[in-house]
Amino acid sequence: MSSHPSKVNVDGSSMACSHSQGTNSSADVDMNMDATEDEDGDGIEDNRDQDKDLGHTPPHTATAATSGSDNDPHISKLIQQSQKLYAFLEQIHNPAEQELYAQELVNVDALLAYPQPESSPLVQYLSIER
Repeated sequence: MSSHPSKVNVDGSSMACSHSQGTNSSADVDMNMDATEDEDGDGIEDNRDQDKDLGHTPPHTATAATSGSDNDPHISKLIQQSQKLYAFLEQIHNPAEQELYAQELVNVDALLAYPQPESSPLVQYLSIER
């Protein structure tokens, strides 16, 4: 079992990183995937199940990493809004549409990783014309 960096709730309390909000939706990923050893010596572990789960990144219950942004109310509000959008996943009954919506959420949420989203590789997700 690997250790995860400490996470902080919006209220400032610490918590461990969790990859599910306790739902049984098809967007939840089995976190017990079998990883193989680094047999080719390239320093990268090979993961047999990786390809089939790329489009299913589950929501996180942690709301902010301990990186300085945890005290920013704007970032906290964005994360809370994102969590509400993830809750809508369960209302989508068409698996293809649910998968597309989940991937779009992952891409939009990834904008939060950049200090200047306007100059990030994901800038197209800021456009209203999308």
